[in-house]
Amino acid sequence: MSYGSEGCKLYVGNLGYDTNNDTLSQAFSQFGAVQEASVATDRETGSSRGFGFVTYGTPQEAQAAMDNLNNTQLDGRTIRVNLSQPRERAAGGGGFGGGSGGGGGASEGNKLFIGNLGWNTTTDDLHAAFGQYGQVQDAIVMTDRETGSSRGFGFVTYATADSAQAAIRALDGTDFGGRNIRVNISEPRQRY
Repeated sequence: MSYGSEGCKLYVGNLGYDTNNDTLSQAFSQFGAVQEASVATDRETGSSRGFGFVTYGTPQEAQAAMDNLNNTQLDGRTIRVNLSQPRERAAGGGGFGGGSGGGGGASEGNKLFIGNLGWNTTTDDLHAAFGQYGQVQDAIVMTDRETGSSRGFGFVTYATADSAQAAIRALDGTDFGGRNIRVNISEPRQRY
């Protein structure tokens, strides 16, 4: 099947910490053949990071699952289900070296830098707060490689630059987790 995973891979957020790959696969299998279901885990502790990914064979199956499972209960938590966007820059696993690279001009103006985050803010918190202003393709709180603790900033990428601007207008300078956050367009950083 030469679909690649374009439109077939879903991001599943706000997972309970006991939700595992099998639970995820079972919950999503009613909408098509699940090719892969994985809960993201912490490299050091092996415990769930509260989100995961489900991949189907066709975009239609993924869309059906998204339509039917977004904002429903799984293991006592209200999960969020969105289309997952390819993230070439994450392939190395390290920092954010290549920056926005591979996407060409498509990502112009739709990636936000969020600064002054509280130390307890999670990627899921970002996804939830910023998801109110448009389709979030990617959200991440940057963490220290050794300790796993937040570095106090993160990034949110929207499907459109309009959504990014709406989020800046609504959230820049507001209180988020007890800190006044800074929200602005992320500039590509060639020097890395």
